[in-house]
Amino acid sequence: MRSLPTALLLVLGLASATSLAAPTAQIKGGQSSIIPSAEVIDALGGCVLERVKPGTVKPDDDRLRFPVAGGALDLEGLVGEIDHKGGINLSCFEQAKVVSLQNFRVETVRNDVLVEPVDGSSEAETATVITALAGVDGNLTGRIDLFVPAGADLEVIVAGSRVQLRKANLMLTEEAATFLTEELGIATLVEGMVFGESFTRLNLRLEKENDSGEKSNNGKAKGKNKDPNDADADEEEDVGNGD
Repeated sequence: MRSLPTALLLVLGLASATSLAAPTAQIKGGQSSIIPSAEVIDALGGCVLERVKPGTVKPDDDRLRFPVAGGALDLEGLVGEIDHKGGINLSCFEQAKVVSLQNFRVETVRNDVLVEPVDGSSEAETATVITALAGVDGNLTGRIDLFVPAGADLEVIVAGSRVQLRKANLMLTEEAATFLTEELGIATLVEGMVFGESFTRLNLRLEKENDSGEKSNNGKAKGKNKDPNDADADEEEDVGNGD
């Protein structure tokens, strides 16, 4: 099973070939989409799902889409955050409650566990969780651990400042399963259930060193984006997969 941190290790290996000067890359945009699993679709069969703008839930479309708001990735330590905008509202069966899950955040952090790679060196292990701001009837209750990523089919594609993470299975955490069961009355939403398959595209802001050793912003005015290709980045489609 390949976890998201393992995939980011591959990203690190490929990105290092671009002669990055700084270990941390700012995330300037992108998009994530989720294809709900058959199990979740069945469990939510009596529910109404609506978007929290600017998230997208299109009729007759099997994907939920959320624009990436920003974040940062440490390209050496594999530590970082990917913030998203928008979310979903759920109301189910005869329940009068409306449950919201929004502003998703992918968090990869270090823990105290040391792993021993094949070469005999040691490094701190990383753990990844997707959190969300949870709310009931318009009132936020707090940020909860929503998903943990897993799946042997996870793919990573790197092209310049574009990174894609594809085919990551998102499993419900115990906290999320308990919250949704209590608030929506759906006992079939349990810990470890695969909520869906996710696809994420990230647009990175990469700085390189010039011949004098100083960081270069490629001639762009400080604080301004002069590249017309960066405009509407969140509306671009993923390369090669139609997301």
